[in-house]
Amino acid sequence: RINDPRMTDPYGQQWSIGWSWEFRPDWAFSADYYHVLSIHEPRVQNINPTIGPVCNSVYGGNISNPRCVVDAGPDLVIGTADDVRSASARFFSAAFAATGMPGRLVQSNMIGTTNRSRFDSVNFVLRKRFSKNYSLQASYVLSRSYSWGGRPTASYSGNGVAVTPERQFQEGEFAPTIFDERHRFVFNGHFKLRYGFEVSPIFQAASPRPYSFRANADIDGDGRRTIDRVCAGSTPSSPVLTPGCQMLPYTTFRGDPFAQLDVRIGKAFKFYSERLALRLYWEFYNLFDTNNFGNNFSDTCAPLGPTGACDSSLGQPTGYFGGQGFGPASSGPLRSQFGFRLEW
Repeated sequence: RINDPRMTDPYGQQWSIGWSWEFRPDWAFSADYYHVLSIHEPRVQNINPTIGPVCNSVYGGNISNPRCVVDAGPDLVIGTADDVRSASARFFSAAFAATGMPGRLVQSNMIGTTNRSRFDSVNFVLRKRFSKNYSLQASYVLSRSYSWGGRPTASYSGNGVAVTPERQFQEGEFAPTIFDERHRFVFNGHFKLRYGFEVSPIFQAASPRPYSFRANADIDGDGRRTIDRVCAGSTPSSPVLTPGCQMLPYTTFRGDPFAQLDVRIGKAFKFYSERLALRLYWEFYNLFDTNNFGNNFSDTCAPLGPTGACDSSLGQPTGYFGGQGFGPASSGPLRSQFGFRLEW
């Protein structure tokens, strides 16, 4: 692993425009447009891949190409004993062979700042300030999140998503990020009821987030299969894994929509002319015990035979809806907790 000598600091270009209207003393409505362009985000590049399209006939290459040499003496003569060639030669193989030091480097990853992403959204919010024993807020977001590599910053998985330099900006590489949600609705409120009871619900609903349809095969001939997708035109029942084909773009599948209701119920007991108060709380998370898997699904095709469908593991859930792809999930089965607070 090396650092790109041209590495620079990432930065973002952001702007927004909005409008709000207080149409009643306790009610307001607002609409805002947000734009964020992130530039020079980190990206890992595989700068010494195998050059299958040059040397491997499976990818349309020809092993007689001079770049396919992996061993050579100082007086290399093609066709003699010191001319050793390989269909799995790497980008720098010929250069090292020419110095008399063949086979010095395997895959080499360069960490640079060549990536960029874009986020745009329109937010609509209805608010009611607390009066007459209740307050509420409802919001709707229409958004779009795209990036090269299908991630807001493609180094989130580091070496696992290393791409060859010539492929980084090809067609299909600029795709919805794994956090892309076209629609999201959120409602929250606080309601004071009789006899000191209080109820505070939060309801969230969002459209499915995307994930890729990976091939688990070296489709482009770079010597690795981590991020290669199946060929264009593939379906789970009929995957196409032809070496050298045009791959599907990133994040072509969509997971499950998200829906969750959390509720906090409280009760206040006051003593000594209201100078002392005991507040009891009971909080419920995912009240209706909804299975929110988000885009945590198995995304790799394991064909059943040379021309068979992908096995049944494809598309099966692997976890619950989470945050930035690491850490604890923000959704899970129904759970609750009880607490109290003493005020004076």
